[in-house]
Amino acid sequence: GMMLFVPLILCITLAYAFIKKQKAGLRKGGVATWGVARLTLWPTVAFNGIRDLIGERKYYDEVYPGVVVGGAPWDSIAETLIKRHNIKTVVNCCEEYKGPVKVYQEHKVCQ
Repeated sequence: GMMLFVPLILCITLAYAFIKKQKAGLRKGGVATWGVARLTLWPTVAFNGIRDLIGERKYYDEVYPGVVVGGAPWDSIAETLIKRHNIKTVVNCCEEYKGPVKVYQEHKVCQ
C-alpha cells in the first residue's frame, strides 16, 4: 500500500519535472531541486500548521502594521488575514504553490 505510493509519486514528479526541464531549459540539477521542493511542500505546511495549533510556533506573524510573514496560506487563513490585517498585496516566495488565487481575486488582492 503506502510503501508503493511514495516511490510512485516520486517517479511521476520527476518524469513531469524532466518534461518541464526540456521545455523550459532549466539548468543542470534543476530537476532534482524542483522535484524535492514539490514533495516536501505540503508535509512542511502540515507540520508547521500543527506546531501553530499546539502553540509551539506561530504560523503567521504581523511584523509591521499590514505586513504579515508566514507559511503558505490556504483559503480560510487567507480570508482571515485579508480581513484582519487589511492585506492588499501578497508576495509569494513559493513557486510550488501559487496561493489561494480565487480568494485573492475575490478581495482584489494583488499577487
